[in-house]
Formats: sequence, structure tokens, C-alpha cells
Amino acid sequence: MGKYHPYPDHPERFEHCGEVLCREGLTGRCYWEVDWSGRGEEVWTGRRVDIGVTYKGISRREGGDDCWLGFNDKSWSLRCSDNSYYARHNNNSTTIDVPSSSSHRVGVYLDWPADTLSFYRVSSDTLTHLYTFHTTFTEPLYSGFHLWGCGVSASLCQVILNNNDLKDSGVELLSAGLGNPHCKLETLRLSGCLVTEEGCASLVSALRSNPSHLRELDLSYNHPGDSGVRLLSAGLEDPHCRLEKLNVEHGGENRMKPGLRKYVCDLTLDPNTVNRLLSLSEENRKVTWRTEEQPYPDHPERFEDCRQVLCREGLTGRCYWEVEWSGGAVIGVTYKGINRRGRGGVKDCFLGCNDKSWILNCSDNSYSARHNNKPTTIDVCPSSPHRVGVYLDWPAGTLSFYRASSDTLTHLNTFTSTFTEPLYPGFWVWCFADSVSLCQ
Repeated sequence: MGKYHPYPDHPERFEHCGEVLCREGLTGRCYWEVDWSGRGEEVWTGRRVDIGVTYKGISRREGGDDCWLGFNDKSWSLRCSDNSYYARHNNNSTTIDVPSSSSHRVGVYLDWPADTLSFYRVSSDTLTHLYTFHTTFTEPLYSGFHLWGCGVSASLCQVILNNNDLKDSGVELLSAGLGNPHCKLETLRLSGCLVTEEGCASLVSALRSNPSHLRELDLSYNHPGDSGVRLLSAGLEDPHCRLEKLNVEHGGENRMKPGLRKYVCDLTLDPNTVNRLLSLSEENRKVTWRTEEQPYPDHPERFEDCRQVLCREGLTGRCYWEVEWSGGAVIGVTYKGINRRGRGGVKDCFLGCNDKSWILNCSDNSYSARHNNKPTTIDVCPSSPHRVGVYLDWPAGTLSFYRASSDTLTHLNTFTSTFTEPLYPGFWVWCFADSVSLCQ
């Protein structure tokens, strides 16, 4: 700030306040980090930066409350200065009481589907929670900054847009900014964003224009193809490029499905674990409670006292599967070491009743979640057909359940933990004739 730059007229340009927005409209789960600094040459402003998000319809020309981030009902912001933080929305300000720190880096986490926006102070590898807004977002949000005073600056240093369906067109927009010599972005994670060779070419072009800052690029769970991987790998060998870490693992054409279904995994029920009152059918993809015991042989992994069965596959990556149930059922995951015979009580055996398993309890009129025998009521009614989607992000330590109907996923519950070994999908069938089926 201090003197005007010769930018051309544009209907989206902020005319009366020192603000700028990012190109990308966000509707998923996104994280980014911002470094801010400044000399604070104007006495009345000091060193201040507003970091936030806004709907695209924020005023650009009126000035004052209609224009400033956090001062209207279209935007949410965190005001940062040397000795304080303030959260603001619709001109309602909240003082944040945290110890002072020399860190001038702020992390922002937007969970658009869950209607939350959180701010963190970042120092080394530590995130200190500052404030979370809870609201109902109705349209895409654009990250932005308001710089107060001459010499104040803000720069994006880390952007994480994993699991957002940006496609190549969104990556092209990102690349336009990444290629700007003033861009100091160090980390860009676009895992599971429907990126193909075309998007890779845009990123490589940006790195050639501005090779000196980006050090980590994550394009896992996309479909760059052999040619896209070659383009990116050649960039790593460029002596002017500072890129140190490139991830293109778990790629393939199947990653081009929208939403969580790009992580679909193939599961089968394990006959060695199934309780003798349960029968398997449909090539070990359906389990049903029977009145008569089934003639299964003895096996150390068989559930003897609980009407349960596990899948064969132990999962450690990002995985999604859907299940249909009738009557009543428990759907979840467990470590392999869960008790099979109920020694020490049924809690050691039943899914969700111990520290080894996490579940969703499903009935005709309600859902509830449970881990370590601690239940959580869910205020969402089951729909017909009775179908549940399960998304495991093992590296991130999250397990999420969704009500699945047609092409819509309604979030039910998310467990957050630190998983330490592979997780096995499993089911507990409630009553006679109840069943659970793995969907194709």
C-alpha cells in the first residue's frame, strides 16, 4: 500500500479498501496457511492484517462495512496484530485470549459441509486454536486479506485442497497464481482433486515461471497418467526448481469419480470370522441372521459369542464403501485384535464397546455412533433404502459415516483418532432375518 498501481478497471476490483481475494471458490474441506508482516508505518493502524473468507457478492466499491472483511454478513475474518487477535462477522467482534507469540503465521481450516471455519496460530509444528465460526454456508467462499497500513503484507505459504473436485480447470486457476513471481507458496496439496495430464501441464508451466519457492506438491489419488508423471518428474530435475517432494501415488482412471466415491474399495466378508448364527451369501458380500447354527469349522478368529463378521481386508489408506442393511445393524471398523470369545465380558467382543472399534448403530428410526462404549446420538433420520457410506482416511485419523441416497451423502458422524494398525470393516446383525450387504 502507499501508492496506486496501474491495474485496469474491473468490476470485481476493490476500489476503496486494501483487500484482495483468491481466485478459487471453496465448498469442501480446505486448509491454508498465511504469513503476515509489516512495518506499520502509519501510527493509527500499526501492524494489522485481516485474514478471512467471503462470498463473491461482497461489495467492491461502497467502502466501509459493506466492503471490509468481517464487517458484513457476507464475510468472516480474523484480525491479526503484534499483540492481539480478534474474530469478526457482521461487525460483531470477539477478542481472543491467547498468550503472545512471535509467530506471524495463521492457519485457516474451512469445513464447508460441516459449516465451520477455524483459525489457528502456527508455530513450528504446533497449531494453537484461536477461534471457530459456526454458521450455515450457502455458496462458495473466497479466501481474502485486508492489509492495514503501508508496508503490511500477507502471503500464502501452504494450501491444502485435498478431496475437492477442482478438476483441471480449477488447477489452471491455481497455476496462474502459482506462476506469479510474487507467489511464495511452499506447499500445495491437491490429493483427490480430479486432476489429469492437462492439470499437470498447467502446474509444470507455473513452476517454470516461478521455480524458487514451492517445495512440496501432492497430486496423489488423481489421474496424471504416464505423460503427466513424466512432465512433473522432469520438473524435479530442473536445477532452478526448488521442488523437493512430489507425490503421485495411488493414481488411476478410477480416481476420476466425483466426491468420496473416487476412494471406493472392494471388500469381502471373511468366513473365518463369521458367527455360527450368521450365514454368508452373494459371494461373501451379504450376511443374514439365521435361527440354526451354520456348520462352520472352528477357527481362532471366529466370533463365538457375538453375531458379528469382519471383512478380509485390512485398510490403511483412504477408502470408501457403502452398505445396505435391513432390520437393524451395526456398521463399523475394528483392529484385528478385538476379542472373539467375550472373555472379560461382552464389551471386549462387541463392535463399538471397546477401544479397538468404532461404529454406527442403525435402526429403522435412528442412528447413533459409539466408540469405547461411549454413545453419540445423531439427529438425522434413516432414509429408504437403508444405505450407509463409510469413509476412512487412515493417515488423517478420521472415520466418517454418511446416509447415502441416490447421489447425495448426508454426513452423520466423524470419529477423530490416531490409528496405529490396519482397520477391518465389520458388522453386527441385530435380530433374526436382519441382514447387511456390501454394495457393488
